[in-house]
Amino acid sequence: MPLEPLISALDDQHWYVRASAVEASGKQGDRIPIETLLSAFYDEDISVRTNALTALGRRVEQVPLELFVAALGDEAFSVREVAIEVLRMAAPAALTAVVPEAMAMVQGKPGGTILGSLTQMHIIDTINKLALPLVPFIAKLTTLLDWPYWHVRVRATQTLGKLHHNIPDATIERLHALHNDPVKAVRQAASAALTTIMA
Repeated sequence: MPLEPLISALDDQHWYVRASAVEASGKQGDRIPIETLLSAFYDEDISVRTNALTALGRRVEQVPLELFVAALGDEAFSVREVAIEVLRMAAPAALTAVVPEAMAMVQGKPGGTILGSLTQMHIIDTINKLALPLVPFIAKLTTLLDWPYWHVRVRATQTLGKLHHNIPDATIERLHALHNDPVKAVRQAASAALTTIMA
């Protein structure tokens, strides 16, 4: 199978094309650079992320385990399921390291930065649905621009763009700083949010 059309399909505007391309890429073994699959993991679409993590799991020895551990906090059940499966097979100790965080959450205490990503996503979704540019909401979203898991940063940024009124200068500066984020989806979300806020 020629690789060029497959790799270019990873940037297609349609999620289903990207998801299929990632799935097919994962079956190509070392013919596809690991960086290409890592990049696909940072896609906003759940199917693309799930397929990318599955493909990365086939080459787990080439991927930092932290990626799979962080994916335990992804909002998508399918992504979390793949992360658990890969870690169970490749690094069971990494799963055990998350147990104290899970126990804390079960006891009603704040979660850490891995499983706590799920809580933060629910908070962002609630603020997004309320669509009220209240100072405490904007302050919370601003703090989440520094959250370790990339998708929390994306969603917080998108929600700030949706609220777009009464955004303080400090938040705008943080959004500008996201132009240097290592994750392309975060950079794109920051550009889109700033365009709306500054209009």
